[in-house]
Amino acid sequence: MQKEKVKIKITQGNATRINREDKSYDIILLFGDSIGSILDPKDKQKVFDECYRILKDYGILITTLGNRYSSLGWAIRHSDINVEKFMNNITVG
Repeated sequence: MQKEKVKIKITQGNATRINREDKSYDIILLFGDSIGSILDPKDKQKVFDECYRILKDYGILITTLGNRYSSLGWAIRHSDINVEKFMNNITVG
């Protein structure tokens, strides 16, 4: 079996403004509900536009998406929100 050397660059930052050259990445991984945590639809579009810009032709974008309930669990554990008030404002559908 042939082994290949793979170069991995891990970056943390604002995905709406990625400071990288055009067509410079083969694969982009956006984990931890990166997309779901962005509330403004225009900002979500900026993320996808930036990923498209820096991905090489036929590059791959892999992302994880949470849901409102997993996000709610995180919010409850990591903030001082009024849970009852928050739950009364959730709509399902």
